[in-house]
Amino acid sequence: MEADLYAFEAMLQLGINPQAFINIMAKIEADNTLTREESDVDPSQINSEVSEIFDSEYFSTHPNTEQRKSVAARYAECFKQGVITCE
Repeated sequence: MEADLYAFEAMLQLGINPQAFINIMAKIEADNTLTREESDVDPSQINSEVSEIFDSEYFSTHPNTEQRKSVAARYAECFKQGVITCE
């Protein structure tokens, strides 16, 4: 989350609306949903070792997407108010 906060602050200072981040994340989520729906892989056939890898801390280094979009929305509100820093 620290990197996101840094990026959102930089966006405000550069006059870039953080809503763009939310839009990008929504597109990524939509693409991932389509990929999963179109996949020929039966989730019940994935072995437990693969499941453990995806559930491990290795893939938990980013906050969840909804949390990230929520913080971005707060910064987008600051942008609308014309402030260059958001707390």
